[in-house]
Amino acid sequence: MTRVLVAVDESEGSVRAAETAHRLFGDDAEYLAVSVTNVVDVATIPWYGAGWGAPYPAPYGAVWAYRRDEHGEPVDGGELAEAQAREVAEETGLPAEAVGEEGDPATAVLRAAEEHAVDVIVVGTEDRGWFDRLLRPSVSKEIVKHADVPVLVVH
Repeated sequence: MTRVLVAVDESEGSVRAAETAHRLFGDDAEYLAVSVTNVVDVATIPWYGAGWGAPYPAPYGAVWAYRRDEHGEPVDGGELAEAQAREVAEETGLPAEAVGEEGDPATAVLRAAEEHAVDVIVVGTEDRGWFDRLLRPSVSKEIVKHADVPVLVVH
């Protein structure tokens, strides 16, 4: 049985990737929907609330946001990512196990692929301008570059 990892996020490209994977590999394959959050909780950064900004740079490509529940308690980023993976799988009808990871997206997807011994990785991509590519590296390119299994990139 083919084990397929589908990297998903909130983008339309990942929805197309999930739909394409299901169409190509069918119901007989085992699917893993992996979503990665790279969010830095600004409430945990010293001095941020004082209006001084961050005293150190964020991890490359990180998104600054408050990651707190309604009681002000920290929310686990992996749980948020898993919920997003489950949502995309349900939206596309992909019968997948949802996995949430935190950190660099390409590294986390590759780690999940290795840990779950998948046969193929499916990722989406979308057109971005030169300035956006300059600031944020392409996750799909990094996955293709470092993967030990075949990678299907869905445009």
